[in-house]
Amino acid sequence: MSGSSSVPYKQLNRQDRKVCWAARDALFKCLDTNQEELRFMDIPPACDSVYKMFDQQCPPAWTEYFVKKRALEKQAEKRLELMNAELKKTLE
Repeated sequence: MSGSSSVPYKQLNRQDRKVCWAARDALFKCLDTNQEELRFMDIPPACDSVYKMFDQQCPPAWTEYFVKKRALEKQAEKRLELMNAELKKTLE
């Protein structure tokens, strides 16, 4: 997944975690702005440079976790939207 990270694993201190989280937030903002999703780590071109920064600032296990968590959350949002649409149809 992010095995290409140029930063070897190290125990992150508070500042390192803040930097990682900021990089994660920047990536997710880019994806939201461009209405893109991460699909099997195919990074949309509009967010490639932001992803590279995220990959460099966070340990590989963290990048994998954050990406999977976002994908699951987006899937859950879509399912909820579909369920709400179906419920709305049945109530009409």
